[in-house]
Amino acid sequence: MSLNLEDIGQNIERYINDDKFLSSLKANQICKILDNSRLTSSQYSTLFFNLSKYFGKVDMLIILSHAHTDTFQTRNDARLVSDTISSVLGINTLNNLFSFYETSQKTEPEEKKIAVIVQTSAVDKKVFQISPDKTILDLKNLIYQELSIRPEDEELCDDQYFDENEKLKTLSIRDGSSLYLVFNTARPYSNEFKINIKTLTGKCFTIDKVNKDTRVIDVKNRIRIKEGMCIGQQRLIFAGNQLQNNDTLGYYKIQKDATLHLVLRLAGAKPVIYLYPEEETDVTVNIKAKDGEFSFVYPSFDHDSTWHVHAFPNGDLVHHGHHHPCLFWESLFYPSFDNNNGNNNDNENDNENREGFVIEGRQVVSFFEDTLRHINLSDREIFDFITFWCPKLIDMKYIKITFHFDDYCSQFPLSISPSPRHVNRIFFCATPLSTHISLRRPNLPIIFITSFFYV
Repeated sequence: MSLNLEDIGQNIERYINDDKFLSSLKANQICKILDNSRLTSSQYSTLFFNLSKYFGKVDMLIILSHAHTDTFQTRNDARLVSDTISSVLGINTLNNLFSFYETSQKTEPEEKKIAVIVQTSAVDKKVFQISPDKTILDLKNLIYQELSIRPEDEELCDDQYFDENEKLKTLSIRDGSSLYLVFNTARPYSNEFKINIKTLTGKCFTIDKVNKDTRVIDVKNRIRIKEGMCIGQQRLIFAGNQLQNNDTLGYYKIQKDATLHLVLRLAGAKPVIYLYPEEETDVTVNIKAKDGEFSFVYPSFDHDSTWHVHAFPNGDLVHHGHHHPCLFWESLFYPSFDNNNGNNNDNENDNENREGFVIEGRQVVSFFEDTLRHINLSDREIFDFITFWCPKLIDMKYIKITFHFDDYCSQFPLSISPSPRHVNRIFFCATPLSTHISLRRPNLPIIFITSFFYV
């Protein structure tokens, strides 16, 4: 009597535990049965464990190749089949492959791609689709594929220069963000000419190989490469106009040997106001930012850059029922005073005629402890200063530090009512240096701490 192998395959669940039946079959018969069946992971495991009692590994491998399973619904289904294959054939590789598959499924999916706009010239731009998990270097490689510009020749920036190893999301580059594409070396132009750059300190230098189609952002990048000045800190002025990044030199009618004035924009980070009245009193504090803007204040102004607080002799301030140790403000501004831009290339004799300190980064804590105590700041004020600034400075090779007093007051006019007997205002600039330079040490003033005073 012949067996209907197709019918047996369609009803395989009746036979998977029938040892007498399974032992009577030949390998080719089982293959035909399996060609007409679909097994659950549990049926698969049971059937092949039972068949392994009667067939060797060669036959089992052939039989396994004819088996069809339902789609795995869970990871346990895949694991059950994986363990069965490993047990029947003794092949750990298959088990490892299943483990790899399982592990890969646990990996978080790549974030949805964002559109990044890259401004390649004053009139041309390209849009690149890229995951925010990718780096600046990955974006450079996309640009290379599209525009054949080698990654080592490219720089991407907005108001800052981007490290190519940073992820886009770390740099807050989002869907629709716009970046400038600039170049590490001067590009060949027709009708080339050079322009002059003059700083507030009177220093002049030239930028060559530009033409009417050169963008302002490209000039700023050349200044960054030549002088080490961050793009976001640069403001270029010509004929009374502040030059916008994506405009060309031709737009402003800038021609051969024209002089552009460079003003550095500094970030006034963690300027704070301490008040020490002789007795409890209501105080009104108003501060202005000439040629600048407040990027952050805390607590918020009550109106028109003005706070109204209740002040205590120990320095405690109450603003709308909340206690504060000080008033915090931060500003982006263009300094009217000379901090020499931190340039290492100035003439050494010129440096010796300027005042300031040059220290190693690892010396910042002891330097500020000694210097701020000499100025007569309190322990609390020194603590606030050091814990904010020293972590930012300690890894620098050398640091040029300059202190500013009267010139800072004119940059940020301050009025306090009732008027303190003494107003002490201190501003410092810290500039990283690659090599040591010589500066004349300044004589720093001593802060008065008698009667109602302000720091």
